[in-house]
Amino acid sequence: MKLAKILLLVLSAWASWFGGLKPALAQVWTETGDHNVPWASVASSADGTKLLAICHGDGTGGLGSIYASTDSGMTWAQTSAPSNQWTCVCSSADGTTIVAAPRPYTIPALIYVSKDSGITWTSNNTTSAEWYSVASSADGTKLVAVGTADTGDEGVVYTSTNSGITWVSNSPPINTSCWSAVSSSADGSKLVVGSAYGQICISTNCGATWQPTYNALSNAWESVASSADGCKVVAVSELYWAAGGSIISSTDSGMTWTSNNVPSADWTSVASSADGNKLVAVVGIIYVSTDSGATWTPDAWTLGDFSNGLLTVASSADGCKLVGVDGGGIYSSAVLGPIFTSYTTPSPQLNLVSLSTNLLLSWIIPSTTFLLQQSSDLTNWSIVTNQSTLNFTNLQNQVTLPLPSGNSLYRLKSL
Repeated sequence: MKLAKILLLVLSAWASWFGGLKPALAQVWTETGDHNVPWASVASSADGTKLLAICHGDGTGGLGSIYASTDSGMTWAQTSAPSNQWTCVCSSADGTTIVAAPRPYTIPALIYVSKDSGITWTSNNTTSAEWYSVASSADGTKLVAVGTADTGDEGVVYTSTNSGITWVSNSPPINTSCWSAVSSSADGSKLVVGSAYGQICISTNCGATWQPTYNALSNAWESVASSADGCKVVAVSELYWAAGGSIISSTDSGMTWTSNNVPSADWTSVASSADGNKLVAVVGIIYVSTDSGATWTPDAWTLGDFSNGLLTVASSADGCKLVGVDGGGIYSSAVLGPIFTSYTTPSPQLNLVSLSTNLLLSWIIPSTTFLLQQSSDLTNWSIVTNQSTLNFTNLQNQVTLPLPSGNSLYRLKSL
């Protein structure tokens, strides 16, 4: 057994080498959507192939639609979602379960769910509200939606544990007239909600109970993002009266927060990779961080490239595929903008763990452009035919093999 452990250390080193370097954030952006649509928000599947974009309407009562792409944004098609004043959208890891919610104008603002990638939609909740943000667990069963009650004087948080069939009203221990941002861990247990008036609350039990952790009334939180395990969280705020917009991050599921060194600006959106190391934040242009928010750098490609300024952004699990919308604001159609997508060829890191008599190989998705191979001599390589499965806790592809009796090396080879 001791020899096997030593051998696994060697295998891990080789696998890391042949698996490639850790993926970098995407940098080159391509316009793929219509200029003549007031886009409001976007969402992405974990592998970045299935994308969603919603438009809010024309700002005067005209209703918007929901569009989907199954080829990383190369082409888009309108879904069968009913016309509405859409404001927020999210997706399960595989892109099958979609949750979208509107802000009311002339019709009730109910939460809509699709379990077939947008082909059909249902609304089962009985509460109408001004919804500002929605989030989903990786498997699409646990959902959360936040916003303001129709009366306009009470923030609301609703959760579902059955993919939106039924919804339960939650009560964070802070009175605010608007919960404006929410994030979820991959298993749906760890939730973070931010208020438009500075407060942040967290839950570690799917929203059953809440704990206040941040109370800076000068902040208006616009967006929150979480790593797959829910430990690393980042939140961005817009300019609020005389107060500046900021970015804060946490490494303990939102219990404590650290202010990031970024310009005081009108931050509108943030997205995170599954490991929480790669972050993208929007302030008209894109800022990127590869160290969980410790340092931020403006993306040179976006400087001056978007005439209207990016509004929201979403990321694949590995941070290599990004999608964003360019517009003048969720509730205004004064400035219209297109959809932008960005893609960098991923180089996933292959990890190996000994599990008694088995060997567990895992890597962050996407993996559609890679083959898992094994060799005993670094010369002759054979394809590992065992089917990989997606771990909904860490958003990694996993393959379990019998523990090798001799030398065995593994790699992910690009197709």
